[in-house]
Amino acid sequence: MLAACADRGGEWPSLARVPGSPTPPCGPAAESAPTGARPCVAAPPVVSAATPDLPALEARLVAARGAWADTMKAAESAVAAAARAEAGESAWAAAELQLSRLERAAVPFAEVAEALAGSESGAALRAAAEADRARHLETFARLRAALRR
Repeated sequence: MLAACADRGGEWPSLARVPGSPTPPCGPAAESAPTGARPCVAAPPVVSAATPDLPALEARLVAARGAWADTMKAAESAVAAAARAEAGESAWAAAELQLSRLERAAVPFAEVAEALAGSESGAALRAAAEADRARHLETFARLRAALRR
């Protein structure tokens, strides 16, 4: 792939305008653009006018809380079992795996909060999702520290 750019010349040959490009070049390549090229225009931000489905997001938050509780119990057990294990031993590796699952289980809280961004009607639900995420990440950090002692 590097050979494809090697013989084109210039400091950044891969940034040169290619005939038929759908967008005009920006930055250093703009200097080598043919005359009459359109100036770079930033894409407008994507704004969703859709109203969030509050009952569905609330159900997702409840499900995430249940999944988190189950995953937290497994992680706490694994970390306790690995309390005397050396790094790399099977008990330690099992605890690391459970901690990875625990960290991943906090993702739905952020997704629910993001889905409610800008929604006045979902402000309380968003605050609850953000608080859950913060609380769960604190628990994750505590268990991670216990494992890494």
